[in-house]
Amino acid sequence: MPRQQTKQNQIAPRTFQYTGPVVPQPYHQNQAPAAPTFGQLAKEGFSFGVGTAVARQVVDRFFGFGTQAQPQPQPQPPQQKKDDPIMSPFLTDQQRLQYNQCILEGGTHSHCKELLQ
Repeated sequence: MPRQQTKQNQIAPRTFQYTGPVVPQPYHQNQAPAAPTFGQLAKEGFSFGVGTAVARQVVDRFFGFGTQAQPQPQPQPPQQKKDDPIMSPFLTDQQRLQYNQCILEGGTHSHCKELLQ
């Protein structure tokens, strides 16, 4: 059974004004940004390094870590005695070769220096 039409159910006709042809907008793809230059990378790296250094100093001083660590002394190689025969400027080349060969074969310093006497 069809419904009876009342004024409330009636749809008002739409008026449409023609304004001309519709021009489609160009489609823009999301393009990747250009690769950064070396100068930009260096600038960003430098600023990041400075920022982290400043932040670290602030945090260290805030929590009481601001004391400077004392530099550790560098270990010195053992010094040979001046009276050690291997240090003698009077050794011949043959004696030096014998001493070096003894060391290379696994001899100890005290054992090999006996060859020089």
